[in-house]
Amino acid sequence: MELLKNKQNFKQIKPGVFVTDMMIWKEGKKTEVGILKDNNEKNPLVGKNLYRYLPYSTLYASLKSSCFSFSSPLEWMDPYEGLFFEYLNIKLKPINRVLGCKCFTYNCFRGEESAWIVYKREEPIVKISLDLDAFIDELSVIAAAEHVSFYFTLCDYTRNKSDIDQMFQDYKKKKPVSLNVFLNLMSIKRKAFSNECEVRLFAVNNTSKDVNPNFGFSNYKSVISEVYLPPLRGYHVLDERTKYYESIQKAFNSGMEKELNDILDCKIMQSRLYQCP
Repeated sequence: MELLKNKQNFKQIKPGVFVTDMMIWKEGKKTEVGILKDNNEKNPLVGKNLYRYLPYSTLYASLKSSCFSFSSPLEWMDPYEGLFFEYLNIKLKPINRVLGCKCFTYNCFRGEESAWIVYKREEPIVKISLDLDAFIDELSVIAAAEHVSFYFTLCDYTRNKSDIDQMFQDYKKKKPVSLNVFLNLMSIKRKAFSNECEVRLFAVNNTSKDVNPNFGFSNYKSVISEVYLPPLRGYHVLDERTKYYESIQKAFNSGMEKELNDILDCKIMQSRLYQCP
């Protein structure tokens, strides 16, 4: 059986909130996050925020209902995302069973074009920026109230499809695995997706009872520091519309911008991905 490379361990930084040791959490006036390189040297700190792409309707409903929901990896579009979840989560002791996951990225702009395209469905998507300090504080409050724990993991992009296929067959035969091993397996992604720079947040049950993974999130609005509206596809540089691109794009997103301004007290910004100087 292949041993897990870059195995992550976890430390508690707030009651009920654990973070991977593959990330550097520098706490001061503002929490900052950095990423460890393969040789354990520290990369520069990458910021005080995490980012998430999601459908506008999902963000709107969550803000109006003050609900923060975790989804099962079995519901995700890529079958590899739920591969280990389906077979191993049921082998965990109920008290350690993973309730669901949310995905973020620690990089605001790397791979931005592919992210807007990949996550887009039949409706517009937006990108939100979450203030880490406020986010971790709120997760700690939820953890105490709902008897759950939250684990931040860093996705591991060191394997190809064939490597993951073999690892899955090995672990499928294995006796029940520990929560640590399970979280590591659930953070494996193929090399082809390395531009995502993904951070995962798992909700873990701390009781033997069923827990609803839809948590009340009273301060959700204060956790969001910025919202980026989706870019309108650019025009050819000689296209007459290029001169009016900024105005066209603003009109394209005006409904979402108005609604979000009515709900949130933060910056609502337009992605400038295709906007020429």
